[in-house]
Amino acid sequence: MHLTFDVMVGGGTLIGLFGLYLLYRIVRKRPITSRVLLYGMIASAVLIEIVNDAGWVTDEVGRQPWIIYNVMTVSSAANTSPSVIPPLGIGIILFYLIVVPFTFYFANRVWVRREEKATKQVAGEAKWS
Repeated sequence: MHLTFDVMVGGGTLIGLFGLYLLYRIVRKRPITSRVLLYGMIASAVLIEIVNDAGWVTDEVGRQPWIIYNVMTVSSAANTSPSVIPPLGIGIILFYLIVVPFTFYFANRVWVRREEKATKQVAGEAKWS
């Protein structure tokens, strides 16, 4: 179980550092289209799934033995502290309020650039025919 915790923390740290590096390059208006960075993004996507699964295993394996051996009941394993739920809920809402608009913005930029490239290509072909 400790291995899954280490994978979760280590992988999450790597993904976070890579994300900060990409943010740095975007803020400095440096291109993020090099092969190394693009492969890094692909590797990050795979690592995100591994980190997610490791976190789930850490949570479930860490909690279930106490329930299986009747040390704790299922209802007592749930955290109902009022001090935890509001910050967590607010954090999740803020996260999606930031991520969703950027997702649509990025998708729109990709779509517009693809249309511009196709238009330029058609115009270039018409010029030489």
